[in-house]
Amino acid sequence: MLGASVTACCSGAALCLLLQSLLWQQQQQQQQQQQQQQQQQQQQQQQQQQQQQQQQQQQQQQQQQQQQQQQQQQHQQP
Repeated sequence: MLGASVTACCSGAALCLLLQSLLWQQQQQQQQQQQQQQQQQQQQQQQQQQQQQQQQQQQQQQQQQQQQQQQQQQHQQP
């Protein structure tokens, strides 16, 4: 009976270790997924900032065109 209880105890401990290692792996994978999601969000924010900068540049170009038109009108007036 002693031998049986010893083997049962050992197998139980091995199972416990296995479960712990599986849980640890799952936690690490979840952390990696979260980090990837954060990186994707940062990239999206950077893209939005770039789009805003492009819009600002377009607005500046439009303002320059308006100024040029005004100068031309002043020349045309007698």
